[in-house]
Amino acid sequence: MKHTHLWGILLANGLFAFLANLLFQVEEVHTIQSSSGLWPPVLLGLGVYAIQIALICLLVYRYTPSGWWARPFKPSYWYWAVGIGISLWLVANAMLAYRYPSDHLRFNSTRSLTRYLTIFLLNSFPGALIEEYLFRYLPVRFAESKGLSQAQTILLFLAVLLFFTATHIPAYLWQYKIPLSSLWSPFTMGAAFFFVYYATRNLPFTAFFHAFTNNSWVLFGPAEIKDYSLVIVISIVWFLFRISRTNRLSRDSVRN
Repeated sequence: MKHTHLWGILLANGLFAFLANLLFQVEEVHTIQSSSGLWPPVLLGLGVYAIQIALICLLVYRYTPSGWWARPFKPSYWYWAVGIGISLWLVANAMLAYRYPSDHLRFNSTRSLTRYLTIFLLNSFPGALIEEYLFRYLPVRFAESKGLSQAQTILLFLAVLLFFTATHIPAYLWQYKIPLSSLWSPFTMGAAFFFVYYATRNLPFTAFFHAFTNNSWVLFGPAEIKDYSLVIVISIVWFLFRISRTNRLSRDSVRN
C-alpha cells in the first residue's frame, strides 16, 4: 500500500461526506432527516452508511493487502470493547450520582433507553465505526506496515487529524448551521480518539467511545457524562499491559 492509496481512500470518503451533506439539502430528504418519528431518520442514516461501507470495502480491498479490512473486527476485540465499555459507563454513572443532588436522582424511563439504544446502535455507532476505521485504524496500520519514523508517523497522524476535522465542515455549515470556530471540537476529540485507538488497538472500543461522545445517555436526570478522563486512564493502563505482554512474548520466543 502506498501513500497515494491511503489518501485516495480518505479523499474518496471525504468527497462522499460532502455529497451526502448536499443530499440532505434536498427538501424531501431533509424532511425525512428532521422527522419527529424514530424510524424515518434512522433508516435514512442506515442507507447512507450502507453506501459508504460498500465504497470503503471496494477501495480497501483494492488498495490494501489481504486481511487488512477484517483485522480489527476479531471477536476478542468486541468482547473487550463491550465489557470494558459497559464497566466504564457504570462507574461514570456512579460518580455522576455521587456528585448530583439527591433530590434530582430520578431514573430515566425505559422508553427513553429503548429509543436511545435504537438510535445509538443503528446510527451513532455505525457512523463512529466508519470514521474510526478510516481515520484511526488505516493510518496507524499504514505507519506500522511502512516502518515510518516517529517524526513521519506524527506528521501523518496530524495530517489525517486535520483532514478528519475538515470533513466536518459541510455538516457544520449546512446541517447544523454552526460557526466553523466550533471545528475545534472535532479536532480535539479526534486527537483523543487517535490516542485511545493507538493505546488500545481496539477499534470497537474506540468507536463506542466516539459514538458515546456524540450521543450519550445516563441512568438518571438530564445530566450528561462529559468527563472522559476515565477512558484516557483505562487506555493508558491498556497500553502498558499490551506493551508488557508483547515484550514477554518476545522474550519467550527468543528463549525457545
